Amino acid sequence: MTEKIDALEPEYVLVQGIQRKILQNAMAYLDFHSRNMAGVVFSAEAKENMETVHYHIEHNLPVSKQLLYEVFPEYFEEDIGKLEKEEQRLIEARRPKIAVHESNTI
Repeated sequence: MTEKIDALEPEYVLVQGIQRKILQNAMAYLDFHSRNMAGVVFSAEAKENMETVHYHIEHNLPVSKQLLYEVFPEYFEEDIGKLEKEEQRLIEARRPKIAVHESNTI
């Protein structure tokens, strides 16, 4: 099945096995921080991208490589390194940013 997806849609990947578990844990970690840590805020675009990746992984659907690179660049450094410098710069610019604000909440 993976070979068929690669042949038909080279810009999409089916996340399986240990990589799937790692990304599920990373999404749970980000979700925990956004819900429970005072001052941690994701932009609406970042939340939407994370929800899209989460939905596709949970339902075993192919995910856009570009979207994976933007949401979880730390897990795809080797693949991103193979891209042209301009594409790397665009991925870095679109990745989710965490705005941490000081808070009195403990």
